[in-house]
Amino acid sequence: MTRTTTFTILFLLLGIVLGFIAWRMWDAGYFERWQKASAPPRGDINLLTAVGSSVYIKTGEGEAYRCTTWARECWVKEQAPQEVRFPEWPGKPCDFASPEFSLLTNKPSPVRACLQSATTYPDGYGRFAYVLDQNGDVWEWAHSTGGVDYEVWPFCFVGLGIAMGGLAAMLWQRGRRQRPE
Repeated sequence: MTRTTTFTILFLLLGIVLGFIAWRMWDAGYFERWQKASAPPRGDINLLTAVGSSVYIKTGEGEAYRCTTWARECWVKEQAPQEVRFPEWPGKPCDFASPEFSLLTNKPSPVRACLQSATTYPDGYGRFAYVLDQNGDVWEWAHSTGGVDYEVWPFCFVGLGIAMGGLAAMLWQRGRRQRPE
């Protein structure tokens, strides 16, 4: 096997590995962005709980409000549910080592309070995180995947990795040919 063939195969294998890593990062939610919810009621607020894609806050006056950003329903006066049933998971304190707090995201800072929750769909799941920052603003991070995501996206990312590896191999070979001996 020639040196050129060996390097071409190595570039293609590197492309496959990098494509797979990029897909796993996308699947975990590393590329999702934090969004600021509409302004919550003024005054002293606290995160009460999170249930799936909804976050509940409590004001200093003891009133509870719900925000579900995908439904464009924010700060509707509503009591938080006392019991959460499958397929929803109740909110829990944040794990700051999870993808939503990675260096790749625009995470709000400083964090005064934080909750994470999840829900399942017939063919996938959704993960959510809610942050109350020092200014009293509520931020949401959301990531969901479904069955099609596992059937299509791995091949797209790995295919793109192979294409990039092939392009890198061609550029490397071209550079070698143009170099004086």
